[in-house]
Amino acid sequence: MSHVCNLGWRKRSALSRAIAAAIATSGVAALWSSVQAQELEEMIVTAERREQSLQQTPISVAAFNAETMELKGVQTLEDIATFTPNLDIKGSRFTGNVSPTYQIRGLSGGGGAAGERATALYIDGVFMPRTTGPFMSMVDVERIEVLRGPQGTLFGRNSTGGAIRVFTEQAGPERKGYVRLAAGDYSREDLTAMINLPFSDHVFFRAQGASLSQDGYVTRGTQELGGGEETVGRLQLAFEPSDNLRISLGYSTADTESDGNPQDIETFDMNPNLSFEGQRADWVSDFIEAAGGAPLGADNDSRIVLDDFTLPGWCFVDDGNPDWDPACEQSNDSEYDQFDVNVQWQISENWSLTSITGLSDFSSTGLTDSVLLNTRAEPSNVDSDVTYQEVQVNATLAGGRLELVTGLSYFQEDSSSFGALLERRGTSVYNAAGGVAAGNAVAVGSGPNGLFITGNTKFQQDATSYGLFANLTWNITERLALTPGVRLSRDEKKIVDTEFASNDFVPAPGTVSTTVTPSRDWEDTDYRLTLAYEITDRHMVYATSSKAFRAGAYSYAIADNITGAAQDAAFASGVTNPFVDPESVQNAEIGMRTEWFDRRLRINLTYFDMKYSDRQAPVQVLDPSTPVGFRIVIQNTGDVDLDGFELEGQVGVTDNFGIDFSAGMVDSKVADVCANNGDFLFPGPVEDSYALGAHWAVPMQSGRGLTFALNYAWTGKQQTHPGGTAYSPCFTVTGLPNPAPGFFFDSRYELPDYGLLSGLAKYTASDGKWSVGLFGNNLTDEVYASYASRAGGGFWDGVNMAGVGAPLRSMRGVTRGRPREFGLTFQYNFGSGGAAR
Repeated sequence: MSHVCNLGWRKRSALSRAIAAAIATSGVAALWSSVQAQELEEMIVTAERREQSLQQTPISVAAFNAETMELKGVQTLEDIATFTPNLDIKGSRFTGNVSPTYQIRGLSGGGGAAGERATALYIDGVFMPRTTGPFMSMVDVERIEVLRGPQGTLFGRNSTGGAIRVFTEQAGPERKGYVRLAAGDYSREDLTAMINLPFSDHVFFRAQGASLSQDGYVTRGTQELGGGEETVGRLQLAFEPSDNLRISLGYSTADTESDGNPQDIETFDMNPNLSFEGQRADWVSDFIEAAGGAPLGADNDSRIVLDDFTLPGWCFVDDGNPDWDPACEQSNDSEYDQFDVNVQWQISENWSLTSITGLSDFSSTGLTDSVLLNTRAEPSNVDSDVTYQEVQVNATLAGGRLELVTGLSYFQEDSSSFGALLERRGTSVYNAAGGVAAGNAVAVGSGPNGLFITGNTKFQQDATSYGLFANLTWNITERLALTPGVRLSRDEKKIVDTEFASNDFVPAPGTVSTTVTPSRDWEDTDYRLTLAYEITDRHMVYATSSKAFRAGAYSYAIADNITGAAQDAAFASGVTNPFVDPESVQNAEIGMRTEWFDRRLRINLTYFDMKYSDRQAPVQVLDPSTPVGFRIVIQNTGDVDLDGFELEGQVGVTDNFGIDFSAGMVDSKVADVCANNGDFLFPGPVEDSYALGAHWAVPMQSGRGLTFALNYAWTGKQQTHPGGTAYSPCFTVTGLPNPAPGFFFDSRYELPDYGLLSGLAKYTASDGKWSVGLFGNNLTDEVYASYASRAGGGFWDGVNMAGVGAPLRSMRGVTRGRPREFGLTFQYNFGSGGAAR
């Protein structure tokens, strides 16, 4: 009951804040009777595959241009989420930022070489299916569009939550360039440069490059986690043989090397003291004692829970001695290369054709330690090669009454992953009687028991997708428009999954590995129906119903002592299904796009109600044969109801002073708590958020002027895990008593809310040739976590399915956000100038 009450309060609180922000900014409008105010800039987007004003687009869209990103201090794609309601880009459980999740309105998914995201990411029109590795830097970016809600009709594959579209600056006819330097705290050193050259009246060239580096801020042994180096390059060549035809060729590359996830241990709750019962905490204590140290003591032992930015400095992966060794060094690296060809042909006044061809190669390598005690080395190696082709036709028919967008798309990806988990284990074992009375109050092991290898696998996936789409806007009157849309899709997957002999897998007799080769295909139809009405030239309302699906996913654990051929035969006969069926989302949405006071105040509000069916999610399944008593599998977890809102607005207070604001809320209700392992999503969305920004331009006689910006973003609470292995009250295990409800809900944790304040002061010379700026991030120096993982008793206690023994206990690790930092920027522009991003 308390959960329901708190949920209701959060919902009212978020809505109250949103209304308060709108009322406050509306009150500012009263000043306009005596102060001349600026007309707000019109933002052009292509959310419906054609150029439209944002205010006339009946989709929930957040758009950022280069100027907005600079004023808000946006450096990576993660920063975009800070200012976008209901978009969450966070770390994942245990691996943190090494395998980030992209979530819109509570829909996420993805990970590894087999996972499928619910948020589609497009870079210059090319679909990018994998996003492991460090967050993408926003360098020389022209604009970003975040489309919220199912976008399957126009954007196809795996866009049930929405789509993020990144558009880089394009080659043009101006002769210009810039050099930009940035330096700041934590040894930040950035160099960015661009040159744009017209080779002739019809051929243009643009080159851009950047070298970005900054030290980390969480100490682990000799490492400073959270820092890294990135090299970015982009070449573009554009041909315009006529006013009606443009052909662009682009090549981009990004190489990032990072020191790993900036993780920290916040709590290590292990009462009663030393009663670890033959699992990881007991092993670490065992190692320390074998080296002559004192055993682990009370909760939050000072050797484990240090300050907010320091992890234990020992390493046990190489041996059992508590000294530091490079074997425990973390990493998070990625490399992305993309070649694309974009053809835009205005065939006639009413017909146009667009072709996008893309080839991309993505690789990511990471090394993490989910236990955070330096006893594990968990590799993450993902490779992805993509071929993407899309042909789109736009037509204006019946004297402008009909606007057609139709086309087809082709996507093919070869993805792979490989690696094995290494873990140093001790000799202490679980006492079945459990508890202090059974002798578990003292270490019962005799030191290290060797390096264990588990999960030694090599995985390959060949995925192919075809799409045929059509979207038709019927302008019934000058103010009323009806838009139906449909996409026919087919997805095919072929898997080659190999598991090698290890400490947790035994292949068939006489072999060293087992390989299975399942395949599957799915067909589905996405649709959309939107009715939009312009009440006035400045006020539009719309209602839409849309549906999108996400492809099925491979989820199978190869069985011991059985040949791959026998397991393939079980797949073919239908005895075993190695795939999880597709999921779908049905969205009902209403919105308003309004401008007031001669376009000096803009308020956009959207409400949505989504039905999320056959949700694919990782869940804990009981397995007493494993050390922790469960294993993680992807399965359909039933249905979820999602509803919420997005609010965005801007105010032109004067010609030189402007305010922007945004807020969002999403609420989820799980239909099948048992299948979901709890009543929260995993990962859960940020339940509510808001942001408020202001910018002020001060003209000066000696120069073009000063620009000031101040931004505050508040991120609400977030559930990080639904609970645990909940076989009570959902089901029982034969021969074992049924524990009280909630017995296994020891991994649940709600991440606290936090607020971040950032600022910018920039001086630009009168001729626009140069500028210098001072920026500050996290100005209040708030200590916060952007994500958290709580590991319950199964991680620290031996398997005791009877529920006898030590009380619940846990360790909580967090992905720590950056402390306060200041820095300086300097930019020099060549030719006719250029904006740097």
